[in-house]
Amino acid sequence: MEIFSNLLKGMWYFAPAIVANMSPVFARNLLKNKFSLPMDCNKKLNGKPILGNHKTYRGLISGVIMAILFAYLQTTWYAKPWANNISIIDYSQIKFWLWGFLMGFGALFGDIAKSFFKRRINVKPGKPWIPFDQIDYLVGSTLFTIGINVPLWDVLLVMFLIMPFITFASVRIGYWLKIRKVKS
Repeated sequence: MEIFSNLLKGMWYFAPAIVANMSPVFARNLLKNKFSLPMDCNKKLNGKPILGNHKTYRGLISGVIMAILFAYLQTTWYAKPWANNISIIDYSQIKFWLWGFLMGFGALFGDIAKSFFKRRINVKPGKPWIPFDQIDYLVGSTLFTIGINVPLWDVLLVMFLIMPFITFASVRIGYWLKIRKVKS
């Protein structure tokens, strides 16, 4: 039961990062070709794309905005007993916009960094690179928020052990629902 409790606490703690990580897919589907400028401007490094045309400013901006909005919800709901019980930080003491920005930008930075390395070793966009595809956003958001808060180590351990499976399953479900183009 403690594993379930730690997973719930970890998912609540990382919720802005999780939302940021999912948002680019929804933004792509909602906004179609609007704001789809690739972050690497289609430049190449040693003949290979730097990131690939799937890493766009639309995805980055939408992810950060959604993370900030979710962090606002966390601070608003913190007074509710159910939210307080699963919170490992005091959301009434943080600046939601800073927390959301760091979690969201950190999550997407982790994804961008992973894409950079995938291109270097010739892994195509959308092709699996296990376990990095499943933990990139956790690593990035942890690194970007470590100066503000360090989550409990047992929560981090559960997140890094269990969330890859949840992420893998959610990507597959997104593919079956035709929200995602690839099922990796």
